[in-house]
This record gives sequence, C-alpha cells and structure tokens, in this order.
Amino acid sequence: MRYSNISEKEFIRKILTGQKYFRGISLQRRLSANDLEELREYLKGQNFTENPIIISDSEIRGIQLSGLNLSYVDAKETDFTGTDFTDANLYGANFRGAILKGAIFRKAILTAADLTEALLSGAECGEANLREANLYRTHLGRACFEGADLRDVRNLEFALGLHQAYFSNTIVTPKDKEISDQESAKHPKFIVEEK
Repeated sequence: MRYSNISEKEFIRKILTGQKYFRGISLQRRLSANDLEELREYLKGQNFTENPIIISDSEIRGIQLSGLNLSYVDAKETDFTGTDFTDANLYGANFRGAILKGAIFRKAILTAADLTEALLSGAECGEANLREANLYRTHLGRACFEGADLRDVRNLEFALGLHQAYFSNTIVTPKDKEISDQESAKHPKFIVEEK
C-alpha cells in the first residue's frame, strides 16, 4: 500500500479542528510533549461512539500516544510497531489485522477491543484491561500480560502463540482458567494465575 506522508504537527492540527478520517497515512515521527498534552486535553472530552477517528490501513510506528482517548478508533490493518499506548483509552477499538508488534499497552483500556488476527507479538500489556476483547486468531507470541484483566475475553482458545505469551497474576474467569490449564498441559511454561 502507498501511504500519504503527514507531519505530526499537521496530524494534530487536523484532529484539533475536528477531522477524523486519516486512512492510508504514514506518521513516524515523535510528537512533542506540548503537542501531545494539547491533543490529550482535546481528546479527553470527545465521545467517539458514533463518529470514531479512522486511521485504518496506515503506518504509525514508534509514536508516543500514551494517555490519549482513542476509544472506538478504527485502526484495522494499521502498523503500530513499537507505538506507546500506555494509559490510553482504546475502549471498543478496531485493531483487526493490525500490526502491534512490540507496542506498549501498559495500563491501557482495551475493553471490548477487536484484536482479530492482529499481530501482538512482543507487546507489553501489563495491567491492561482487555475485558471482553476479541482475540480470535490474534498472534500473542512473547506478549506480556502480567497483571492484565482478561475476564470475559472472547476467543482466547483460538489465539495463536498462546503458549509463548507471558501471563502472571493475570485476572481471568473460570472458563479462561480452564483454557489456560489445557494450554499449560501442552506447554508447561504457560502460566496464568487467577486473582
């Protein structure tokens, strides 16, 4: 896919003026602390339930997006390799087929997010809230879910690389614990502790 390059200043300016459609963009430079704070404040009061930000089929690598309200963002098929989503609100986000390799989701809200067929390999999801997230055919190899909330996660049994992911002090339901126990029997290093 051919991407349309956009500077971080232009990206922020467009969001601050209400633009929400960014399909096919390439954004790879760091946002300044001041710009990030202005964007964080603006997005804090936004309701994206009916009209989400669309950044699908894009390349947004290694960007600092911590603490942003990106609830319901449509980011399917987007490459977020190494992007930092620490403390971000990603409730109901659409990450279908997204590349999230090495992304940081520490303490992020991923409740009801669709991670179907996403590449989450090597991602840091410590203490993240993934309740009701869809993990159908999500690649979890080497992802860390230490202290994460996976209660009522959907399709855990169909996730790929489950035995290579790190689960410690992970909050799960009895059903998910049963899936993890079955996986542990096949792969002794797989550890899920129910809180």
